[in-house]
Amino acid sequence: MELVQPESIVGEYLEDLRRWSVDKLRDELNRRNIHFDIISGRNELVNLLKQEIEEEAQIGKESREDFSKMDIDENRIFHLPLGWALKCNQKYGKKGSGKRLAKEVVAALTHFFMVGQRDPSDRYTAKDMLDGLKEMVENGELIAEAIPSLKIIENWITRFSSSSKKEHAEQFLKQNIC
Repeated sequence: MELVQPESIVGEYLEDLRRWSVDKLRDELNRRNIHFDIISGRNELVNLLKQEIEEEAQIGKESREDFSKMDIDENRIFHLPLGWALKCNQKYGKKGSGKRLAKEVVAALTHFFMVGQRDPSDRYTAKDMLDGLKEMVENGELIAEAIPSLKIIENWITRFSSSSKKEHAEQFLKQNIC
């Protein structure tokens, strides 16, 4: 594998310096933090800037030469394993790969939810459901490791409420169509 290096345009840039105004030369020297006498003539400013540009070009050439002398170990530079970009190796976007709620926990959450549906004054919040699950652990009905966090219960309520409303709408439509 051979590296292709671009041709230097320093020569063209240096030729253009002769056309620059004194103010433009001073601005460029200031931008490059090059100190010069304010009373310096145009030719002196051009020579200072040429010298700086040539030094930069020499430094760039030396660094390119150093780079070409480097022993490149392809396995060391690229840290990812072969095939990392293949679609079959992608880990994101796979639904259901996380931890699932235990059946007993889902049954208890469903019971709490349905009690609230039957009597809106007795609705359970996510915190109330979590407290109810903890009480079931104390009574020995559930194991403590099966208890989800408050955020998971809130997400479950959102999903279950949505699917419950959809089921009720479908049942309503079936009853009214027939």
